[in-house]
Amino acid sequence: MAYQNAIWDFDGTLYDTYPVMLKALVAVYQQQQVPVDQNALYKAIKQTSIKKVLQALADQTGTAFATLDQQYHQLEAKTQIAPQPYPGAAAILERVSQTGRNFLMTHRDTAAQKYLAEHHLDQYFTEIVTSQNGFARKRRRTV
Repeated sequence: MAYQNAIWDFDGTLYDTYPVMLKALVAVYQQQQVPVDQNALYKAIKQTSIKKVLQALADQTGTAFATLDQQYHQLEAKTQIAPQPYPGAAAILERVSQTGRNFLMTHRDTAAQKYLAEHHLDQYFTEIVTSQNGFARKRRRTV
């Protein structure tokens, strides 16, 4: 099969970053002294987004969203030191690039480009769109 184009997400698709993201988010809940079910929280961030979860926490606690968002990003950046691509990610990116193009669309900032470059995966991408590009967030559709 010849691939023409593939659009990738970074977190949880190419890189196994969700465990650290969840750990940072749980720490924010703990700082706010709000009990949290980690399994439910994981499901919530996979189905919606960390921003939506933080907004709900802001509404619940009366803490400014910006404060919670900053706390989360500081914790996540401090602990997300060396994320690893999933096994086989390089092989499939290379395979697609032989007959087509890879594109990355992520809500992550330019750290995604840094992580890709550290593993020499950036070479396989025609375009990388990060949060710095200012596009609207992806939306999940329910059927």
